[in-house]
Amino acid sequence: MIIRMSARALEQLEEVYDFINQRNSTAAVYIHNDLLDSIDLLSGQPYLGHIEPLLADAAISYRSLILTPTYKAVYQIAGEIITIVSIYDCRQNPSKLRQDILKKKK
Repeated sequence: MIIRMSARALEQLEEVYDFINQRNSTAAVYIHNDLLDSIDLLSGQPYLGHIEPLLADAAISYRSLILTPTYKAVYQIAGEIITIVSIYDCRQNPSKLRQDILKKKK
């Protein structure tokens, strides 16, 4: 399967890197690579993540994969393409994930 990242997910990944890099550049590289390596697991196991409960009532099915204790990837599967729509910081208010993803679909 092919993994694609939405523009928003790429932006969020960069924000994670920039935030951590301000404090520790080595950790920023390590965490960035760890996030990408975890996402790559989906290419061979697209159903590794579970149905995202915050988006269970959405018209489109969203799944999420916990990448680290702090971050998860929210994604969709369409045929042979997995689209990462968000790299979500789980420390945020859960309603933010729902707003960020569903507002884009209107």
